[in-house]
Amino acid sequence: MVFGLPLFPGLQLFGRSRKIEELCDALRASGIHPNIVPDAVLITIIKLLKKHYGNDINPSLTSTASFFAYLLIGRESLDYSSENSSIANLENRLTTALNDSKGLDYELLALTYHSGLINPLVRKEFKISVK
Repeated sequence: MVFGLPLFPGLQLFGRSRKIEELCDALRASGIHPNIVPDAVLITIIKLLKKHYGNDINPSLTSTASFFAYLLIGRESLDYSSENSSIANLENRLTTALNDSKGLDYELLALTYHSGLINPLVRKEFKISVK
C-alpha cells in the first residue's frame, strides 16, 4: 500500500465496463442475479461473444444470457419465468452443443461445467461429463 491506497486497485477504481453491465442486465432479465456469477466468468462470456460476433455483441446478449441461465438454474427454476417453448428451445440448443462440440453454446457449456456453476440436474439429465 502506498499512502493508504492499494497498489493495484484494478476494476474497483473505474467500475465495471459497459459490456459487463449489459451482460449483467441480460442475466437479470433471464432470472440470474449477476452477483452469483464470478467476474472471471462474466469476462470470459464477453470474450466468447466477441470471438463469435465481433465487437457488436448486443444483439446476442439476450439469447446468450438465457442459455447461460438455463445451464445455471435448470428447467425447474425457469418454469416460472419462461414459456415452455423457450425452455424446449434451450434444451435443443444444449443437445446440439453436446453433439456438435463447436460454437458458442458448446463453449458456454464448457465454461459452466469447468467453473463448477452447472446445475446438477442439468448435468445429470443430459449426462454431461468430461470425456
